[in-house]
Amino acid sequence: MLGARKQGDPRVQRLLDQLGYRYTVDAQGNYELLFELADGRTQRAFINSKTEQFGELEIREVWSVGFVIPEMPTRELANFLLLDNCAVKLGSWRLLRMPDGNVLIIFATQVSADADAETLRSCLHGVLTKADHLEKNLGGGLDIL
Repeated sequence: MLGARKQGDPRVQRLLDQLGYRYTVDAQGNYELLFELADGRTQRAFINSKTEQFGELEIREVWSVGFVIPEMPTRELANFLLLDNCAVKLGSWRLLRMPDGNVLIIFATQVSADADAETLRSCLHGVLTKADHLEKNLGGGLDIL
C-alpha cells in the first residue's frame, strides 16, 4: 500500500517500554524520543528501526541532531567536529545535507540490534549529551560557524 506507515522494530519498542520512555514512530518506522534535560532544555533522539549487517553483527543507529546550518560547515567547525570525534568512546559527528540545502550536524552511534535496555539507554544518553552540548555552544555564539 503506497504511503503506508511502517511499523517500528518490535525489539526497540520492547526496550523503550522496559525503560519507561515515551516515543513516537515516524512514517519510516523509526523511533523518536523527546528528553527533558537537567537544565530545562529538551533534546530529540532517534532510533532507526532499519538495521544493517557488519560481518556477523546486526546493528542499528541511534542519533540526535546537534545543530542545523544553512550550508556546509566552515573549516574551523569541521575541524572542531573531527577533533571532537577523537575524544569520544562510542559514536561520531556526521553531516547530512538536506534537500532544502540545510546541513544537519548529527551525533550518531551504532548499537547491536539485539542490545539490552541498559545498553540502549547508555547510547541514548551519549548521543543526547553530545548533541545538546554542541547546540548549547553553537547557539551561544561559539565562534566556529
